[in-house]
Amino acid sequence: MQTNNFASGRLKQLRKSLRKSQGELADELHIEQSTYSRYESGKTQLPLSVIQLIADRYHIDPSEFFSPQKPQPGLVEKNIENIPAKTHYSVPRELMEKVVDLLESITKRIRVDN
Repeated sequence: MQTNNFASGRLKQLRKSLRKSQGELADELHIEQSTYSRYESGKTQLPLSVIQLIADRYHIDPSEFFSPQKPQPGLVEKNIENIPAKTHYSVPRELMEKVVDLLESITKRIRVDN
């Protein structure tokens, strides 16, 4: 399948640009290394849910996985600078930001009341 070849090739490019092993990236995605290996080799089709997870985590456009053109040089590296050190949650970023804002407002109210 042509799309799968593009997606698996992009996955390998991304991993190499992150300077991570298959096992390290698999751990970050909460999947087995053997599963990740099959995605990267094109033996198993890369699910859209995993593409979206990777896109969210590394701040890249999911369409990059389906483009026959090479990604823009430095795109991943530039976006990596904006990634928090630990992002081991599967909550959408917008929702997480709302939760953080709510917790901060609650904390302020507690401080004012005390």
